[in-house]
Amino acid sequence: SAKEVFENFRIMRIEQDENIPLDEHGVLYCSKWQDEIEIHITRGLDLNIWDEAMSKLAQIVQEDEGIKNVKGKSWVAYKHPAFFKKYGFHVSEIKDEEELKVIRANFDEGMKEHINDPISLAEMSREEFLKRWLKK
Repeated sequence: SAKEVFENFRIMRIEQDENIPLDEHGVLYCSKWQDEIEIHITRGLDLNIWDEAMSKLAQIVQEDEGIKNVKGKSWVAYKHPAFFKKYGFHVSEIKDEEELKVIRANFDEGMKEHINDPISLAEMSREEFLKRWLKK
């Protein structure tokens, strides 16, 4: 189907950029920078995908002792802070114009209509993340 072709292409692009897909549809993926892992959201997020992605991310964080912080910077976090807070993230609006320019320059395709929306940071420590998401 056209949807499967799109999802396969999205996952291929994520992996080419040396990022890690977190669900089978490529809706959520992550990138690592120094001691932080950043969650990226593309079009199509729902609760099942979120749960699948967070479980996979917990395995990645568990296996890499160098990761100290899990975060995401998104208009989604600004628009739905209660969702992120419910899952243990600390949410704060990003006001720094230079930082906002960098984030917006890296928006994924399909998210461009939100290019001028406010953006928030959702983050939590490694310990908090693993306590919440690592399946025993």
